[in-house]
Parts: sequence; structure tokens; C-alpha cells
Amino acid sequence: LYLKKRRNVLDQIHSGHFGINKCLEKARQMVWWPGLTEDVKRTVENCTDCLKHRVNITEPLRPSPIPNRPWEIEGADLFVFERQTYLCMQDYFSKFIEMVTLKSMSTETLKHAYWTIFSRQGIPTTVRCDNGTALVSREMQIFAKELGFSIVTSSPHFPQSNGQAERGL
Repeated sequence: LYLKKRRNVLDQIHSGHFGINKCLEKARQMVWWPGLTEDVKRTVENCTDCLKHRVNITEPLRPSPIPNRPWEIEGADLFVFERQTYLCMQDYFSKFIEMVTLKSMSTETLKHAYWTIFSRQGIPTTVRCDNGTALVSREMQIFAKELGFSIVTSSPHFPQSNGQAERGL
């Protein structure tokens, strides 16, 4: 292929802004020329849109601890559906989901919802949640300390680190 046509083909291959491996796979199904692999790598690595939206992981990922029993580690998340707020808690061991309807997003309401779930399932060792104000407020930290569980927050802008609760939704 002529150099000008190669550029068009490379732009078409990378139009979905996939990574190097996916683009190489797509390219090899369509075309071949000497240096194709390097051209695809260069195109993906120099894409201004991809560079702008790329998430840079500066610290090594740390795996979440694996629970030894049900209701040891819980994932908690708040969500709104049809103007109604809910607390979703999912057990990391059994994947069992508990949901409670909330009247408001206040800490008192949230504490009551936790009590509702804990009275049925027991108090966990750890509750993993995002950095939502109600979930990590000073009052919730005191509540957790009084009951003997810890609140562990997920990484900001990376909700996958609380994947269990996120998948529960």
C-alpha cells in the first residue's frame, strides 16, 4: 500500500480507539505490509484522544483480600432508581445481595439501613465502598468503630476496585 493509503487504513483500524493488541488483530485480518506491527503501535501510542483519556496507573494494583466466610467482607453502594435511593450490599464470599430502600441520603438513615442488614446477617469485618459522602462521613466512621468493622474505600475515579458492589447493581 502507498504511504498515504496506509495512514487511512491505520486511522480506520484505530477508529474505535482500542489498544495495540486489538488493533493489530483487526489489521492482520484486513491488510499486511512490512512494518505493519510498528505502524499500528505508533498510531495507537500517539493517538491524541487516547492519550487524553488514558488512565495512568502509578501504583501497582493490590488485590482485594479473599474472605474466609460469608458476611466477612461486604461491598456497599448507594444508587438511585426511579427517584428512589437504595443501599446495595453484596457479600464478597457468597455474592448474596441485600438491598434496602432509603428515605434520604442522611447518615442516620444509612446507619439504620446497615442495622437492618446486620441484624439479619451479622456484622462484617470490612465494608468496602466508594468515596460517597454518606458512606465515609465522620459519623459513619464512628458508627463502624463502635460496631467493630472497618470502612475501606475504593480508589477515586476507579469504581472497579469495589467491583462486587458495582456488579450487584
